[in-house]
Amino acid sequence: MKYTVQTSLRDDVLEVRLAGERSPFEIEIAEDAIDTWEHILELCRVHRVDSVLASFALTGPTTALVSVAVARRLATIGFDRTLRVALLDHNGQSRPFNDFGCRVAAGHGWQFRSFADAGSAMRWLKESAGGEPAVAREA
Repeated sequence: MKYTVQTSLRDDVLEVRLAGERSPFEIEIAEDAIDTWEHILELCRVHRVDSVLASFALTGPTTALVSVAVARRLATIGFDRTLRVALLDHNGQSRPFNDFGCRVAAGHGWQFRSFADAGSAMRWLKESAGGEPAVAREA
């Protein structure tokens, strides 16, 4: 994996902080993203958690095509539909694409939601335990 990953556990939530630079090539961005989600999935299994706060501080752009490709490939890596993922993207350039990716993932039955701040994300993770996936972005 080309990114720096820091993890911690807080209140049964796996917090994942991702930093680094995206490749300038769409196919590599998608491959790196799938590798990242595989790693996060394995960490969830190891720590026996079903809630993830993913905080992305990646430089460089991404695209809607990458977001759709990643959302559609979650099943192929064994991603569990019971996992709840709250995503914070700190890059204003890529945030709209990751917001869109969360909507696509939710449309396929995954519990992904994009947030503007960690407090709202943690509240959703706690409130949504066992609930329906939500697809709207928090402002």
